[in-house]
Amino acid sequence: MSTTTRPPFWSTLLNLPIRLKLFYCYSMAFLVYILVGNLVIHAMVATIIENNIEEQLDSNTSAILTLVRTSADTAIRNYLRAVAEKNLEIVEHFHGQSVQGELSEEQARAEAARVLLGQTIGNTGYIYVIDSNGVIQVHPSGQLLGRDISDFDFIRQQMLRKEGYIEYDWANPGESLPRPKALYMTSFAPWDWIISASSYREEFTDLIDTADFRDSILETVFGTTGYSYVMDSSGTLIIHPAMENENIFNSTDSDGRMFIQEICEKKSGHIIYPWQNPGEPEPRHKLVVFNYIPELDWIVASSSYLEEFYAPLDTVTYTTLALGAGMLLLLLPVTWFIGAAIARPLNTLMQAFQDGAKGDLTRRMDINKEPGKDELQQLAVYYNTFMDKLESSQGRLRLSEEQYRTLFEHAVEGVFQATVQGRIIRTNSAMARLFGYDSPQAFMAEVNDITYDLYTEPQERNRLLSRLRDDQYVRGFEVNFRRKNGEVFRGVINARALFNDSGELALIEGMVHDVTSQFETQVALIKAKENAEAASRLKTDFLSMISHEMRTPLTSVIGYAKLGIKKIRRLSGADPLVLDEKGASTLAFVQDGLEIMAQEGARLAKLIEDLLDLTDLEGGKAAFVMEPVDPHALAQALLPLFRDLAEAKGLGFNHDLEHGLPLVQGDKQRLEQVLIALVQNAAKFTDTGTITLWALHRGDRVEFGVRDTGPGIPPEYLEQLFERFFQIGEVLTGKPHGSGLGLAICRLIVEAHGGRIWVESTPGRGSAFMFTVPVSTAFVEK
Repeated sequence: MSTTTRPPFWSTLLNLPIRLKLFYCYSMAFLVYILVGNLVIHAMVATIIENNIEEQLDSNTSAILTLVRTSADTAIRNYLRAVAEKNLEIVEHFHGQSVQGELSEEQARAEAARVLLGQTIGNTGYIYVIDSNGVIQVHPSGQLLGRDISDFDFIRQQMLRKEGYIEYDWANPGESLPRPKALYMTSFAPWDWIISASSYREEFTDLIDTADFRDSILETVFGTTGYSYVMDSSGTLIIHPAMENENIFNSTDSDGRMFIQEICEKKSGHIIYPWQNPGEPEPRHKLVVFNYIPELDWIVASSSYLEEFYAPLDTVTYTTLALGAGMLLLLLPVTWFIGAAIARPLNTLMQAFQDGAKGDLTRRMDINKEPGKDELQQLAVYYNTFMDKLESSQGRLRLSEEQYRTLFEHAVEGVFQATVQGRIIRTNSAMARLFGYDSPQAFMAEVNDITYDLYTEPQERNRLLSRLRDDQYVRGFEVNFRRKNGEVFRGVINARALFNDSGELALIEGMVHDVTSQFETQVALIKAKENAEAASRLKTDFLSMISHEMRTPLTSVIGYAKLGIKKIRRLSGADPLVLDEKGASTLAFVQDGLEIMAQEGARLAKLIEDLLDLTDLEGGKAAFVMEPVDPHALAQALLPLFRDLAEAKGLGFNHDLEHGLPLVQGDKQRLEQVLIALVQNAAKFTDTGTITLWALHRGDRVEFGVRDTGPGIPPEYLEQLFERFFQIGEVLTGKPHGSGLGLAICRLIVEAHGGRIWVESTPGRGSAFMFTVPVSTAFVEK
């Protein structure tokens, strides 16, 4: 193995103590200084000072920038976390309703999605849901539902982590550059949902509290008069030692230069400008270093007068030659002093860090009034700042723990922590009151085994433990509890499992609340629903029985009436000498009566047919022959009938049947029944004008429609028009028309096809009845 061979002098120098190293280095430096001359030294020192100025100002600006961004990150993270966790509670609520049977799981998911999509975050933020495979379940853009977006890196992070905070850059369609975006996600295992609250970071400016870092910024100084400040890109000061909330965008320096506008335009960099304060005889040059926070539209700047940094240069220039020889003689004690000045602060700093590691956060480094001129002093300032923030964070942590303890003790719901063996080790007052005890202490002292002391059915707790071992979290677990006085109540448990290092279930913690009244209400609602369904079945059976019983004798009445009419017509065509005048009159009267009997009997038969049809449709007994149907041919075949109906009333008839209509899935005779009923209604209520029939393609459906020029329908009757036995004839024409079953039957037929029927009407201008039928699956696949 080869090693690098150093010159003997270099090896010796590296092994010397730091003080001797400094002596030799300073000796060589001063020799070079003497040889090169005062001009070279001047240039070198000037460059060093200039670089040191910009480095210090830039370092401070970067530190402030980091401080502001850290505060912004914390505010954004906490806000998005609160939104995500609140929406998790909403999803849990609807899931609880589905578990309790109040909603189906599909309805619960739909209701949860509706609530999630009804919220916005900032101006453009929103909530979306994916599953563990990266497939979108809920999203404001309906076109994205069901889409697999696992190709995106941040989606893969969500699939892997399921909970937590993510930052990423994102450009919407039409945007040329991506912008910083943030999201906080939480997961809901029962539905395999990852719920995310997402928005652009630039929309959270209002969440940032400048009080969190204002003092830290203002306490930072440079030289004698240097300071830091923060403003937005419009020139409004956000943090400043003397002029907060003032706009200085149009401020000019001593040369009339609008230097603030230049800073706002450049956003990052540094400039030098002349500035003269009131009472000063002439302007002095000032250096400002600034940086930009795009998501907040803030500019962080640090500035100071150049002369406060360059002042030592003149003294060095004038005294270098005179003191060169003397400084060589004094080099040893100076080197010793400098070495000690470096070593002592470093040792002190190391000891301070050691004390801090042991828990003493009160230790601070002593610093001069102008720490910016010495790197060790600057390091001490950074150490003190770090320890201040660490001590402040520890104080906030203690406060947070105290707040959690207060929340636990004063929660309105029962909160507990128990062992697997059934021993309560921690609880609150609400839990004790819930079970009839005076205090948490009495509750824990008197309850030795919650399995047998609190549960009416001990096996229910075993089932709870089994679920916790499998799922870790259990929500909405309903069980009957027993109070101290023996009273039984219905409770709901939301709990989670805590496992030990061996992976065994060790503790259970959660909440219990009383849902006895809700449970009793739910039982009563189920009973009422069952009674209502039984009454509905009784009504349907009664209508069916009455209709069938009326149908048989009515058929005989109509048949005999028609037979009598036929015989009378045959008799009236005989020799008129056979009948006298009175006999002929009597024969005509009997003939008119039989015709009226036949007409009314036919109308009553139609009513009975409608009642039977309605009863079958409502009871689910109607048979449908569902097959692909050509809607154009269906309507075309009915045109002669419809034209005759219109001409019988003296009305015109128009039609608009789109060619090339897709096949629909339906029962042809039932669809014809709906069309005939709508056209008959139009003819019945229209005295003048025209009737129009159309059939058009509407996406995945075909729309049929019938429009008339009749009297129209008042708006207050539109919602009731498709209800059973509802008649509007008296309102429109002054006399009743029909039984009020035709449109109700049409609605049931259309809904059985998966379609929708509705009406649009303007009083005095006519009405339009429309219904849709889904396109046939065979046509869609083709």
